[in-house]
Amino acid sequence: MKTHTLALIGGGTGGHVYPAVAIAEAWKARGEGYAVHFVGSADGLEARVVPERGHPFTAIQARRLKNAGVIERGRSLIAMPQAISRGGQIIKQIDPDVILGVGGYVSGPVVLAGALASRPVAIAEQNAVPGLTNRLLARAARRIYTAFPEAEARLPAAKIKLLGNPVRADILAAAERCGPPTGRRILVIGGSQGALALNRDLPEILATVGAEMPDLHVEHLTGPGRRAEAEDRYEAAGFKAVEIHEYLDDMADALSRADLIIARAGATTVAELAVMGRPSVLIPFPYAADDHQAANARSLVDAGGALMIREQDMAAEMRGALRQLLRDGDRLREMAERARGRGRPSAAADIAADLDALADAQGRRRR
Repeated sequence: MKTHTLALIGGGTGGHVYPAVAIAEAWKARGEGYAVHFVGSADGLEARVVPERGHPFTAIQARRLKNAGVIERGRSLIAMPQAISRGGQIIKQIDPDVILGVGGYVSGPVVLAGALASRPVAIAEQNAVPGLTNRLLARAARRIYTAFPEAEARLPAAKIKLLGNPVRADILAAAERCGPPTGRRILVIGGSQGALALNRDLPEILATVGAEMPDLHVEHLTGPGRRAEAEDRYEAAGFKAVEIHEYLDDMADALSRADLIIARAGATTVAELAVMGRPSVLIPFPYAADDHQAANARSLVDAGGALMIREQDMAAEMRGALRQLLRDGDRLREMAERARGRGRPSAAADIAADLDALADAQGRRRR
């Protein structure tokens, strides 16, 4: 039986890891002989998430260049040849038919090593504004998968396929059973690491709104190590109709239960909201590289599926926005439909199919 092995490279945060997991699911669904192998950082989210899902995982040491200080950047450049060499060893061991870089600083040296070894390589750019690693790798890649048309301005247009951000199978399954918003249940999510500003400022805001709407219920994901502080803030504000978690494994269920989501605007979050058809208020992380979260948010805002409030404007604007939305069921339902219209539920399967075609083309050249 012919084997088809995909190497998925990168990670760090949920925005890189979960799309890679979705592609892995779609790749393995193509047939019995399809296998995946992840390469990432021992310190990243992938080191926990990937083995939990039963996928092989190899850790590699690499250092960041973007948003690094002068000393750290110098150390990163010095360590780069060694990281590329180690990446080459890993690629030789895995012997993949095709390689996909999903972003994060680990992706750079390993994907480059794969290209130097004449393996077919592709990259996935989740954000509307491409990150530094993917911009550097774009010349070596044979294919670039994007989710936002805006990304084309900074990447080689001839290599781009606009296929959307992959979402996991459990999200797709939940989307099938997810109906229109019917109540006043809010879900607060700040990404896989949480969001300090949301944990700090939203409890008082939500308590004020909840005093006017006794049926308001909140589910709040704080991120690792931040639950106690959020609990204290909700208690100080006198708001009791809240469930607080550091992290939820079943995000699909949490999204399907919510009538309105307050969230950062990471690319994965935006993609999941669209596929699920959930109205949202998006608060972009103000220090994201190149302000890419604001660019991500605009895709849903322009479609009419979300509002965007800048972090510095939360205190002035959030209460009024929530009052209007929660009192207008028709608007929430319309926002849900408009968000769903931007969803790309087949993104993972489409990317897996194209990666398979790249692998087959390489096989024909070798023969």
